[in-house]
Amino acid sequence: MVTGLQFSTTATVGSNVGTYAITPFGASATNYALAYAPGTLTINSAALTITANSATKIYGAALPSFTAATPAWSTATPHRW
Repeated sequence: MVTGLQFSTTATVGSNVGTYAITPFGASATNYALAYAPGTLTINSAALTITANSATKIYGAALPSFTAATPAWSTATPHRW
């Protein structure tokens, strides 16, 4: 029976898209010579849909400022175009 197996990585909740090593360590098992091989954690980009907010204007008037909505979980900063 293997006991004490743990894993470490440099990735965090806020890590950017990319790959990060997963390193196993700390296991013990009677009657076995343990060897460790690293794995890979791949963080993929999240989909983000930017939706233009509707706007109106009066004929002959200047164009209004346009804005967009992003999901609340997004780290995108609201912008005006």
